[in-house]
Amino acid sequence: MNNITIVTAFYDIGRENWIYYNRDTSYYFECFERLCQLKNKIIVFSQIKFKPQFDKIISEKKSDLVVIYEEIFETNRDLLEKIKKSQENLQNMGGLCNDGKPPEYWCPEYILVNYLKSYFCLSAIEKISDIDDMVSWIDFGYIKKPKQIPESKIWRYDFDDKIHLWNIRDIPKQLNILDTIKNNTVYIQGCHIVTSKSKWYYLNKLMNNQLNKLLLDSLIDDDQTLLLLSYKSNPQEFILHKENIDYQDLDWFFIFKYYNLCSELAYKY
Repeated sequence: MNNITIVTAFYDIGRENWIYYNRDTSYYFECFERLCQLKNKIIVFSQIKFKPQFDKIISEKKSDLVVIYEEIFETNRDLLEKIKKSQENLQNMGGLCNDGKPPEYWCPEYILVNYLKSYFCLSAIEKISDIDDMVSWIDFGYIKKPKQIPESKIWRYDFDDKIHLWNIRDIPKQLNILDTIKNNTVYIQGCHIVTSKSKWYYLNKLMNNQLNKLLLDSLIDDDQTLLLLSYKSNPQEFILHKENIDYQDLDWFFIFKYYNLCSELAYKY
């Protein structure tokens, strides 16, 4: 039975001021405090300005929480500019989903934070000596409701040494990537990714390659499309778990319920 380290991140991308899809900082920290009920090791990357919030969580909720402060918007200025130019190219093409309102089409910081998920996991592996052999990315705002946390407050599962992703629709053999981007079609979830420490090196390399290919074509999309392209490039390194999502019942965020040997609802893949 494998212990699993959780890696996540929170960065201010100005979302509380968005016209559409807006959420404020307090909402995300409420979700994260629920995640901190888990007894698993949790490592979070963030900006130094959020140190008071994390210090409070460490003091009152989770004393073993590891916080790594890194100013990614400062260290990735050139990449942000490339992402912005590709977003402008997409806007000029027209025909974007929902009139181009989703942040994938106009917020470079949103793209950057999501793209860096594999980087954050790899960085945690390199910086933290007692990290578990299995490492999972879990979105900072993953736990929307208390019922999503298992009663045991433990997450363990016997994932094998592949890159584990979850898809919500069948992936076509012939993929039109421009249509996928313009229609904002989601095949693979980005909110949870599980693999071994060694495989995170490989996934990070795949994600970097796919991002660079998109940018060369003046295209861009978030982590869900980058994961899709990574899978398509070398499917034998992955295990896809097909899920039927019930959005009303929060089943988009199911991993602690069904992929958990400390939950009575767990099932084998």
